[in-house]
Amino acid sequence: VSSALPLILGIACAAAAQERRAILSLVQGEPGKPWTDLLTRSFVEVVSSAADSPALYFEYVDAPRFQEPEYLEGLRDWLRFKYRRRRIDLLVVRGQEALEFLARAGGEPWRDTPVLYTDLAGISREIVEALPKSGGVINEDLAPDALAVVKELLPDTERIALVYGGTATEK
Repeated sequence: VSSALPLILGIACAAAAQERRAILSLVQGEPGKPWTDLLTRSFVEVVSSAADSPALYFEYVDAPRFQEPEYLEGLRDWLRFKYRRRRIDLLVVRGQEALEFLARAGGEPWRDTPVLYTDLAGISREIVEALPKSGGVINEDLAPDALAVVKELLPDTERIALVYGGTATEK
């Protein structure tokens, strides 16, 4: 969380330099989940602390729960309508599904808006090509590789226990 915040703050401050700018965050998860809310609160706290902080908007794509193409296209139409009179200077996209949602239509409804992405396991060439004004932080999932090493070293292993939640961030 904290490693991406200085980057986000720098972009937010630059966006707020001339006139009041606007940042829209497209979030993969649903509101009310601890992880989602923690990241959102941290983002708001950091960006709002800047002098002349930009206006912040949040939208939840919620693609994991509503995977129907009709839902996602309806959401895109709604966002186009909702923000039709708002200039968005920066899109902050959290999560793989949210980024794929944006890339699927070449960034629509914000085709020329820079994209800062985070909380991704990886990024495909198609997404990079669909969103040429994008960059961000990728969190690589090393669990499959670690499990492959365990299986190689201890081929008779049948069960593995995962202990999680010991650090302040995980709690």
